[in-house]
Amino acid sequence: MSEAPAATAAAATAAAAAVGHMPASELSVDLHAGFVKRQSEDTDTIEYVLTEHLRMSGVYWGLTGAGASEARSATLNHTTLTLKHQL
Repeated sequence: MSEAPAATAAAATAAAAAVGHMPASELSVDLHAGFVKRQSEDTDTIEYVLTEHLRMSGVYWGLTGAGASEARSATLNHTTLTLKHQL
């Protein structure tokens, strides 16, 4: 059983070393997008459960921002129309 943690640690070290030497210009957007999509579809993993609060936070702030933006636009439009009528 002691081989599994050692093998895992060695694999993690090798992966970290490989990432550390990868130039930013070689970033594979398609692979990263595929990874994110797979992670969001695999709801039976501990990672999915442990990151649920991040998804909920994203939903909250996205909707709040959209609502604030919409309210701001409505206020600006009303102000603009009011000023046009006063001229």
